[in-house]
Amino acid sequence: MRRAALVWLPLVLYSGVIFAVSSLSKPPTPPGNFSDKTLHFGAFFVYGLLAHFAVRNSIPRLSAWLPFFLSALFGASDELHQWFVPGRDCSFLDWLADLSGSSVSIFSITVGLRFWRRK
Repeated sequence: MRRAALVWLPLVLYSGVIFAVSSLSKPPTPPGNFSDKTLHFGAFFVYGLLAHFAVRNSIPRLSAWLPFFLSALFGASDELHQWFVPGRDCSFLDWLADLSGSSVSIFSITVGLRFWRRK
């Protein structure tokens, strides 16, 4: 039980960071000229990796789809949350960028692990 809790901790903490940043009317942006969609993609690319790690190390038989559904659900809840933050809005396109980022990371790690096992 303790190990299962530890593998979920990075995802829970990262979810808290995303929630905290989403709570800001004007969130900080990294240096450079990044679009909003690129930032969403990048943030949820990491979210997908952490979700895959957590699921794969606690419920391995669900590691193909559960990380995607967790990412989709959390991305949707994040967008809904932003609807209530002054200066922010709820955007379907931001949610699609979230899904894209998490999908690319989950797909990449799943294919990479299958390729690695065959060698």
